[in-house]
Amino acid sequence: MDLSTAFRRTRRSRPRLFWLSAVTLASLLVFPAVEIALQSANLVPGFTFYDFRGAFYTAGERFLSGKNLYADVHNPYVYPPVVVLLFAPFTVVSPWMAGLLWNVFSLAVLGAGLFALVRSFGVRLSIPLRVVLLWALVGFFPTILWLKAGQVSGFLTGLFCFAVAAHRRSWQDDDSTTLALASGALTTISSSFKPFYAPSGAHLLRDKKRFVGAVAAVVGIVGLSLFFGVETFTDYLSVLTHGKGWGQATEPGGISTDITNWGPFFFRPLYFFGSAALYIRLALTFGVAGLVLYSRRDDSARSEYAALALGLTTIPLASPIPDLFAVTPLIPAFIVSLFNELQLDDGLPEIPVLSVLLFHVHAYTLGFFAGFGATIIPAVSALEPLLPFLQAGMWALALMFGLQVYRIGQSVRA
Repeated sequence: MDLSTAFRRTRRSRPRLFWLSAVTLASLLVFPAVEIALQSANLVPGFTFYDFRGAFYTAGERFLSGKNLYADVHNPYVYPPVVVLLFAPFTVVSPWMAGLLWNVFSLAVLGAGLFALVRSFGVRLSIPLRVVLLWALVGFFPTILWLKAGQVSGFLTGLFCFAVAAHRRSWQDDDSTTLALASGALTTISSSFKPFYAPSGAHLLRDKKRFVGAVAAVVGIVGLSLFFGVETFTDYLSVLTHGKGWGQATEPGGISTDITNWGPFFFRPLYFFGSAALYIRLALTFGVAGLVLYSRRDDSARSEYAALALGLTTIPLASPIPDLFAVTPLIPAFIVSLFNELQLDDGLPEIPVLSVLLFHVHAYTLGFFAGFGATIIPAVSALEPLLPFLQAGMWALALMFGLQVYRIGQSVRA
């Protein structure tokens, strides 16, 4: 199936989906130019690669010079010891150039993973279409954010895309053991960087082979990390246990910051619940695991893909530091959910597309109501009590989460 042909056909068969997709795609394609214009006018910060230079680059330097990987610094390294091997090669160039090269590498992994995932659904991608999709990917606002910071979100999302593509092909290839193991391993490797990505492994609970692949990945990561020394591994566990002071941040958008102190990465889907949000995160995480286990009663594609998308969609809800960086891993969930809905008689493919659009516009719509909007239209300040509900991303997350839960329930009842 050719993607451009399929898209044109939706104008007649699904006009609502066509126009919603057209608006969403146009907004993604145009936004890089908007971002450049805003940076040129000094209205938004530029590409500082803060996280890469501060945490990953310096960790690579410490590793190569035999120093403590987990030194008590302002922006500490918090990943497994073995992961530093990924960052060490970039230290041969200056920190800023290393950040740029890291972004290019991350985009290459993410783009390749996205193309592999789309192809796994039987969709052909011409070179012009790949260029358009990659540009749209760059234009997605959460992508702009991690590119500015030099974050690992894009690289990990690329691994998630490959994991889901391997899962898809394992189904097509007579339940291939190799591909199932690879899917489980790639999912777990991604989660090893950021433990709150663990809900992405919900689909592992539906298949023994994928679960074995996940366990093998854990054993491999721990085993390789121990080569760095027991003391280093113990330091890592200490950092993992105590975090890096999350909850104490006071800068705009920090975890304890009031919603009126807006920052472009501010995203608090459970803000309304205040201190009870922690318990809701735990309940949602365990609830998703229980639902996916229950869904094993049905082995249909509808249930399988909904479980995949549900796990990824739960990541921002499980995160102790919810921000728009945590939205990037939802990219494969959007793809899986879209194709799943297109194959169903009662499908709602508009929901994943609308969710992309809502996440894309979230930062500046919330910024208008919580920040700069009041200077333009003073009456906007009257909406302050409603700010928790004026987060476009919150509604996007609710739509995606609710749709997957509904599909799983529908499948089990059928």
